Amino acid sequence: MSKILNFGLGQAGINLALNIYKEAGRPETSSLENIGFFIGDIQPIETSQETHKEAKRLGLDLERLFGHKKSILFPTAACLNQIQITSENYEYVRRSWLISGKIAEDFLNGEKSKEDNKFYGKDGIINRIKTINTDDLWINIVNAGGGGTGVGCGHLFGEKIRKDMNKKPGSILTTTIVLPYKNEEHSIMSEVNAICNIGLCHKTSDAIIIADNEYMEKREKVNEMYGKWTANLTECNIPNLHEFFKRTGNNKKPPVIVPSFVEKDKDFWDTLKLEFLIEDALYEGKMADCDLEKSMEIYIDVTLPNNYKEKITGRELEQKIEEDMKKNGKNIKVTIDIKKPRSNKLKICSFIALSNTPRLNELNEIFGEFIANEEKMNEILNKCNSSNITISLEELEKIYKNLKDDIDEFLKE
Repeated sequence: MSKILNFGLGQAGINLALNIYKEAGRPETSSLENIGFFIGDIQPIETSQETHKEAKRLGLDLERLFGHKKSILFPTAACLNQIQITSENYEYVRRSWLISGKIAEDFLNGEKSKEDNKFYGKDGIINRIKTINTDDLWINIVNAGGGGTGVGCGHLFGEKIRKDMNKKPGSILTTTIVLPYKNEEHSIMSEVNAICNIGLCHKTSDAIIIADNEYMEKREKVNEMYGKWTANLTECNIPNLHEFFKRTGNNKKPPVIVPSFVEKDKDFWDTLKLEFLIEDALYEGKMADCDLEKSMEIYIDVTLPNNYKEKITGRELEQKIEEDMKKNGKNIKVTIDIKKPRSNKLKICSFIALSNTPRLNELNEIFGEFIANEEKMNEILNKCNSSNITISLEELEKIYKNLKDDIDEFLKE
């Protein structure tokens, strides 16, 4: 059976993991038996006010979730496996991914024995991945685009996990990045961190999944909608998804994926053709601004409702939707998997594969202006130097300019 491991890094990543956990625990959604959670942060997670606030909002019992000190990866009543990413050399991140990156490096390459290390040890992440009895494994690293912790740690954890996952030929590793609001506090730093995250993570990821707070502002909250999307994929066909990522990317450039999620009650699915509902869902449920006509391919996971009468295969649906789109001047390839009913709702989870999105191009322009601003670069330099990271302005500019070149190449059409 396929397994999915969600790895929430930083406070925003933890909040996403909590939302996925809540949705995955619903009887009508899926079972927690084939989904697992790791959450990691620089600060202690159990005492985090933000974590407790989000858990309370979602109605989750943190005492139960955090109460299992030694839990298996996919227990029947799954808990949140915690990792505090610590270093004796650095105390604060200061929204700088360079600082959190140094903390993550110390944590991953520390002097602790293999037995005690929370990453490599007996109960650590790598050992647990090795014990999963399937090659159909999906590890999804989730974080915020604008936070310092997730950006600095995510790509380093991805590199370590990637090496071991290569022994499982059917496995996939994705990075989910939630883009910040345009006018939030520290917005420029958040936007720069967001595009840096793309540049840092794409080399180890099979796909970069993008959700955008700004785009979703007047709709359902990103965390809740993304939680539903992920939770409803716990029984997806991972080998098919793996092939989809290979078709829409290459060894040097994974696809950018805009997720889409829609669920419909009987009033809709009992009166409208399934192909029309799926086509509408692609526009209604997408979590970031994108042009469907520019998509390389769309993968759609459909969970049928109970007592659904229309008899149709995934291949028949693909042909009908592609033909209908061609009539409207859209030449889009569609791949569809259909799952057995779990509730009275029709659920449509989509992966829209693209080279880039308008918001990513916008963030890349902001990044270019940021690098050219000596005052902004000196702010980053001062944060690093005050955190015991010795680096010159010339070295810092080289790091950012090399990253900018890499991002430019990645976002090419």
